[in-house]
Amino acid sequence: MANKKAIELWLKHIQGLDIRIIAPQHGAVIEGNNVRKFIDWIKSLDKIGIDLLEEELNTNT
Repeated sequence: MANKKAIELWLKHIQGLDIRIIAPQHGAVIEGNNVRKFIDWIKSLDKIGIDLLEEELNTNT
């Protein structure tokens, strides 16, 4: 995911769906109870991708 906003939009889009499997183009397939664990984990992230890069660039100037 590019940034926290992208995660928030994705989470809003999938809200209420009965997701049984996440099969990404790259990476491991996530099934069963691990789907909920993954969604909870990604929801808990504060900053990712561009968010981290922006923070790093702002602290080094």
